[in-house]
Order: sequence, then C-alpha cells, then structure tokens
Amino acid sequence: MANVREVAEFLMLTIAALGALSSLSRPDCNFPLFVYLWWTFFYVPEERKVQQRFMVAFIFLSIVQDIFYILYWPIRWFAHDWLALSSDTEGLHVLVTFFALLEIGLKLLLLALLLIPGAGTNTSEAIKMWFQRLGQPMQSRDTQVPLLITGSAPRPVMPGSAGVAQPVRFTQFPSHPPLSSSGVVYSS
Repeated sequence: MANVREVAEFLMLTIAALGALSSLSRPDCNFPLFVYLWWTFFYVPEERKVQQRFMVAFIFLSIVQDIFYILYWPIRWFAHDWLALSSDTEGLHVLVTFFALLEIGLKLLLLALLLIPGAGTNTSEAIKMWFQRLGQPMQSRDTQVPLLITGSAPRPVMPGSAGVAQPVRFTQFPSHPPLSSSGVVYSS
C-alpha cells in the first residue's frame, strides 16, 4: 500500500501532466510549478521547513488562478457571440475546461493530504486515534487489530487446525534489524 508521500508525489506528477495537456489552449503554469514541487517538496532540509509553507501557498494560489480561469474563459468561449468556433477548437476548449476542473479537484486532494493532521498517519496510528476518539483503552500493540471493525464475528480457523486461531503476536518478530556499526561502510 502506498504511503501519503508517494500518493502526494503521484498527485503532483498527475497535475503536472494535466497542466502540460492544458497548455494546448491556455497559458498554464501548472506544469512547471508541479514538476518543481514534485522535485523539491519532500527534500527540504529540517532547518528550512518554512519553504514548504510557501510551496503550499503556491498550490493554493494555483487553485485560485484555475477558479478565475474557469469563471472567465469558458463563458466567453461557449457564448459564440464573438467568434465562430470550429468543432475541433470547441472540442479543445471543452477538454481544457474539463482538465482545469479536474486539476482543481486534484489540488484540493493534495492540499488535504499535506495540511490535514492525521491524513498522513499510517494504519497503526489511525487505529490509535480511532480508539482514543471512542474513549476505549488502546489494545496492546503486539496484537493485530483491523482498521474497520464491522461486527463481532469469531476469528477464522486456519485450515487443518482443530481449534480457534490465536492472535498473532508481533513481538515474536523483530520489526527493525539490530543497530550495530559492524558491516557499515562509510564513504568519504
């Protein structure tokens, strides 16, 4: 399953590709902006994290720019008062308008991924927050708990066994390799 960073990077590249296609009929800044964001957003050093806020502001401003574009140009294009459009030109305008609407939706989703606290948490953290909201004590971390509890069905029995399946204890398996300096190669 993809983590939030991979999804955000995929959304940035998708918006950039749509921006490249939209530039067939309109001056679109989404292609260079989102290629730049994809290239740099998650690689900002810790001491310069304020730059990410400016990058998020650019995303927000590009949404505002797309909204103004949609409110102005499609009305002019489809009024048919000022220019006799050929069918291929009108089709291109419809396509670009659709891409602009799609870009707005993807940008809002990207902003939600980047700004909403908890949107980027992994499954175990989401389970912990879910139990805290319900006011129930958190179960121990070494048992596997589903994210969505739909009922009180009995645990499935493994094929060939004669009893009730026991929960898997993850403390049996180390989650991280032991930290040691042996076998580490340092480059100069």
